[in-house]
Amino acid sequence: MTWGIVILDLAIVTVITAMYVMIGYVNLPSAKIHFPSALQDYIITDYHDLFYSAVIGILIAIVIFYIGYFIRTPKKMVNLLSIEHEEAIKNHLMTYKGTEYSHLIFLHDKFVHWNEKGTVLFSYQIYADKIIVLGDPVGNESDFLSAIQEFLELADRHGYTPVFYEINNKIFSALHEYGYSFFKLGEEAFVDLEKFTLTGKEMKGSRAIKNKFERENYIVEILSPPYSQEVMKELKEVSTKWLQGRAEKGFSLGFFDEHYLSTSNIAILRGAQGTFGFASIMPMYDRGERVSVDLMRFKPGSPSGTMDFIFLSLFEWAKSEGYRVFNMGMSPLSNVGQSRYSFLSEKIAAQIFLHGQHFYHFKGLKNFKLKYADFWVPKYVAYRKKSSLPFTMAQITLLIGQKRKK
Repeated sequence: MTWGIVILDLAIVTVITAMYVMIGYVNLPSAKIHFPSALQDYIITDYHDLFYSAVIGILIAIVIFYIGYFIRTPKKMVNLLSIEHEEAIKNHLMTYKGTEYSHLIFLHDKFVHWNEKGTVLFSYQIYADKIIVLGDPVGNESDFLSAIQEFLELADRHGYTPVFYEINNKIFSALHEYGYSFFKLGEEAFVDLEKFTLTGKEMKGSRAIKNKFERENYIVEILSPPYSQEVMKELKEVSTKWLQGRAEKGFSLGFFDEHYLSTSNIAILRGAQGTFGFASIMPMYDRGERVSVDLMRFKPGSPSGTMDFIFLSLFEWAKSEGYRVFNMGMSPLSNVGQSRYSFLSEKIAAQIFLHGQHFYHFKGLKNFKLKYADFWVPKYVAYRKKSSLPFTMAQITLLIGQKRKK
């Protein structure tokens, strides 16, 4: 059931119910309002008959619903739990080039799907009538077109509409052929590590921050799994204080989970008073070319410049490890709706970016990443042209913010 159909059905039921209530009231002996005599022949004038006809109508509707729902309901879609196929997922990511969101599969809050050949992997979750695929598919690019068609047909057989969230232009042509429209979500910031250096006039402020933290004996230590319970306890304490009672998000965002954190390296920020910050490092599964960061959390009251110090330390570590590019993550609604020819929905999004500081620090996040980013890559959501973009974005937002399920 789509949200549009649900709203229409509720409106119809409400109108019909109101008609029954109104006609029933008018036919009561004590009613002060009566229908004109010209309409008396077209309505039931005895309220007992009205009640009986309503009951009969409801019973007929229930029978029809039973027949239509239970007899004609298609076979339920088989959803593969990622946690039950973790080794197969790891092998697939090692065989083919991953994406910025491939590692989030190990949160195990999503399902996975392989094409019939087993060469293309999709990661998705279901919300309402939508199957929301996270990121570009992973696998043999020559099989993308047929794999997408196969996935769309599978979803269609079970009454779902696929949505492709946080994609780049790699699969644009294929999705366009299948009737998809696109909306720009924002841009991802990337640092060219081969050019990165702390020398020069432009990096004077960054050098000052790093030198200040090092003078005060702060260090960023890169740890590799497996982790001891003592380390996990320290990270949990930091995460709890950072959240300050806020609920964790998921799907396209990492959340605190010991199993998930144990799948990659972690950068821990330590000072004289112990651990007060950490960042989970997110591999891209592209043979060591790019690396990113997922959870970055530190205790309230941390010194000014803590985030800069963590990022600068990560840049230096990644460069020493041979990585070429560091992904700093998304800047939502960045450079969206800037042209006079942009669509109305994109212009509205641009105004949210400019004036939505009370809801999300769009400009502050963009300005922070501008200090280090060398280039930006746009990200899009692909949705069926017949679908409502506001409904689709609302469903994705609710999916990201819903209570974590595994």
